[in-house]
Amino acid sequence: MLKQSSASYLFQKLSEDLSFLIEKRERLVKASRDVTYQSKKVIYLLHRAVDEEPLSVFSKAEEQLHTIRKLICDLILSELSLENYYRFHEVFTTALQEYTEARLFCAYLKENRIMTLDELNAEIAHQSEQPTEGLREETTQQFITSISPKDYILGLVDSSGELMRHCINCASRNETDKAFQVECVLRQLSTEIKFVGVYLSRWNDNLDNKLEAIRANLGKVENACYQLYIRGMEFRQH
Repeated sequence: MLKQSSASYLFQKLSEDLSFLIEKRERLVKASRDVTYQSKKVIYLLHRAVDEEPLSVFSKAEEQLHTIRKLICDLILSELSLENYYRFHEVFTTALQEYTEARLFCAYLKENRIMTLDELNAEIAHQSEQPTEGLREETTQQFITSISPKDYILGLVDSSGELMRHCINCASRNETDKAFQVECVLRQLSTEIKFVGVYLSRWNDNLDNKLEAIRANLGKVENACYQLYIRGMEFRQH
């Protein structure tokens, strides 16, 4: 009877632990979708900077990015401890990559530079300093590395698509300097990524597709810049 009682208690405890993990995963999935959706909205907004007042667009984008960082802190990182961060990492990594892509694109358009991983994490660490109800003490340290090197690099790779679209928009407006500057950045990014491609392939099965996308984006940018250069030459000849 004692053995049966012990076994019953064990299975009940396992059931409770499993239910707890399933519910946590569901909350992280929902939070990841929210962060991904809001990050995509920021990217769409930033593409309008060429048609609208840039300062107004950047101000709105910064406000939305601040809101996204709050979502990351309140809905994702607050669910995690140092022990289970990587247990659930695959659930929310897409959201962090999408946020990274949006933040990098915003920084490039506004400041003409690529933000570092430390800078991205510093912003989230600053956000975490604001008191949040229900935030566990052991999560505090995790804010320092909330965006992993994997999230950052894959988000950086994805940002090449937004830079390509920005370059083509600049070329269509005959903004030669901006277009050629993007071409230079993408060329350097494509070159640097090759050095870590073999190591990164262990992280993500789709990395080869992402690297191929960089090469395709670089090809489109080079073609746009070439046509822009040819048009400039023809104009000067006439």
